[in-house]
Amino acid sequence: MNKRWMTVIAAAAALLAGCGGGGKSGATGAPSSSVDTPGMSPLPKISPGQVKVLVGTWTNDAKNSLKDYFVFKPDGTGSWMMQGKPLWTGSVIPAGKNTFRLSWQGKDPNVSTFWAIKIDSGGKLLFQGNQQTYAKGAKT
Repeated sequence: MNKRWMTVIAAAAALLAGCGGGGKSGATGAPSSSVDTPGMSPLPKISPGQVKVLVGTWTNDAKNSLKDYFVFKPDGTGSWMMQGKPLWTGSVIPAGKNTFRLSWQGKDPNVSTFWAIKIDSGGKLLFQGNQQTYAKGAKT
């Protein structure tokens, strides 16, 4: 495993340990904190049309990938998974054409962050958190 991936995994684990995974309940099923974080808003209502481009499974296409992948549903919920375990679970928030923010602690961070994704002109998903691209298709 290369140093970059170890750093990404360590950062994700540290962030998830403190936030409960970004959804109403965390990766371990423990409730997230109900304390409001400055700059965060309630999640907006999402229509299926706003997230249609994301719906499905997106697999990391790096040669030395740890087999991580994203799964997004028509209601705007999703998960970032690795080795069968969720690294993040929550909602996507439309932030422009083919650009989305990922919810944090069940709230909207209101700004593009480390936890943002974009579908590029070639149809690949770019995750800002690890600067990796993901191809839409079946989970491997």
